[in-house]
Amino acid sequence: RQCQEVDIMVMYLTPSIGYKVNDTLSLGAGVSLVYGDMELDVAGISPNSQISLSGDDTEFTFNLSALIEFSKNTRLGIMYFYKTDLNFEGDITRTGNVLSGQFASYTELVMPQTLRAGIYHQLTDTVALLGSVGWEEWSDLESVNISVRNRTAALPKNWDDVYHFSVGIHYRISDP
Repeated sequence: RQCQEVDIMVMYLTPSIGYKVNDTLSLGAGVSLVYGDMELDVAGISPNSQISLSGDDTEFTFNLSALIEFSKNTRLGIMYFYKTDLNFEGDITRTGNVLSGQFASYTELVMPQTLRAGIYHQLTDTVALLGSVGWEEWSDLESVNISVRNRTAALPKNWDDVYHFSVGIHYRISDP
């Protein structure tokens, strides 16, 4: 089956707390309320047939963070977000063949765990260097499973993990 279009919206509401352990180390933690909404269109087996799925879910997850201040000019931040298993309950609509209709459905989707680190170094009163690195475990999403009437079909994904890197320069035009 060919996936034709996927719309996924995920929103996180994350109240967090922080604690300054000492002049060098600060720790943080948060609990996230996660809302997800998904619409998925898949080509059906019959010619000109289509399967459309829509659903939403609300889950909880957590995050942890640390800030290490090596000096007044240099600091390193690290953040970890735990994965979120979204279980979309909604409707599946089949069109274009004799089995057209609407049915209750259930779909699981994993939002991956992520790890990010960023560094900041103040070179002068006006110039700072920034850098970051991140990892997202998308390989955990082996397939999207769609269940209807005690039957499950898998849309294989076989995605790879995502790594990202960035560098930047911060330039202050005037004194604060």
